[in-house]
Amino acid sequence: FFYAAGISSEHDWSVGRTTSVTNLGFISEWAPYVSPQCTTMYGGNMSMCTDASYAWQAISTPLFIRENQFDAAKMSNCGLDLGKLLSDEDFNYIKQWGRWMRGQLAAIGEKSRHGYFSPSCLDHGENLGWSVAPLINGISMQAALSAWFFDTGATRTRLVDECGELPCTESSACRHLPRDPLSEECAARLEQLCTGLEGKGERCDACVESHVQDLRRHGCPKHGEPVLRAYCGAGTSMGHHVCDLDFGAEERAIAQS
Repeated sequence: FFYAAGISSEHDWSVGRTTSVTNLGFISEWAPYVSPQCTTMYGGNMSMCTDASYAWQAISTPLFIRENQFDAAKMSNCGLDLGKLLSDEDFNYIKQWGRWMRGQLAAIGEKSRHGYFSPSCLDHGENLGWSVAPLINGISMQAALSAWFFDTGATRTRLVDECGELPCTESSACRHLPRDPLSEECAARLEQLCTGLEGKGERCDACVESHVQDLRRHGCPKHGEPVLRAYCGAGTSMGHHVCDLDFGAEERAIAQS
């Protein structure tokens, strides 16, 4: 896990509540390894010692961290459904996520022995291999790691792409937020024809498919997939939400059963 300190689920954040760290780290039933140093530092708090944003402070070995600022898997764990048409609140949450991540890395950077490489991408980690990682300010991840490990001073060793508030690193290996595939006219017609079915999966799909010609006349994409994904929801908001209070309680119940 690498959630920045202070991160909350989208629901908690939207109501001004901070998600407890016990919903971010492992739960005791999973029997994770917890270092003695971390146990001492955090008074035996196992959740803090399995969350990297806390546990790193108990590690004496210098660290080089590679981390996308907008890890889609982790945001999904915290309740953000990237498979649906994003609302203004969703976009604001994504922006806040970026601020949390950059703030955490800045705190780590105060310890001069540590280095990091953090592009502004919507990937989990598949874009952070040696051969595919994007450049940050013209510097490769491999060059940054080499300069950090061998202490050559050849280049910067703490790199965060601050190109904008939303995923924006320029690279074919870097995923960004999809453009809204639905025009205002299309979205309005969908609401008229399929009232109350937005995000309802198969029921919504059936409604869209039964009005294909009408929807095309109202500016919807000719191919059905973008409409179904944006309006009906190809993803699901009922997935593995680690850092939502309600879903955290469910996970504990399952683990204890």
